[in-house]
Amino acid sequence: MREAGFGKERRMSEPNIASLEVLKKRIGYGECLKCGACCRGLIIEAGPVDVIREPLIAARCRCLDGNGELKDPLAWGWNLSCMTTCAFLRSDNTCEIYATRPDDCVAFEPGGVKCRQCRRDVGMEPAERA
Repeated sequence: MREAGFGKERRMSEPNIASLEVLKKRIGYGECLKCGACCRGLIIEAGPVDVIREPLIAARCRCLDGNGELKDPLAWGWNLSCMTTCAFLRSDNTCEIYATRPDDCVAFEPGGVKCRQCRRDVGMEPAERA
């Protein structure tokens, strides 16, 4: 595994790789890739930087204000889901744009309080925290 840093590539040390694997397991990293609970029923928004990174957001999603009216996306952002299923959740519960998903999705903590609540809301057992 390589890590970029200041224009140079360097190899990650074995302890860093091991720590990364422990961290992934502790936060339930694998579960967050296939559960899909957080992609249902939450308000998922994307800002201009998210849309530049993933143009499918602008192509597929609308920009709504809190009253459901179309607004200027630069002022309000785009809605991927508003108490419905995210536009990018596939039938196998994986994300179509996972590699370029919005910052809101990146920041969602697998196994955290919101994750456990989302899982309960869709009838799943809450994810266990290691």
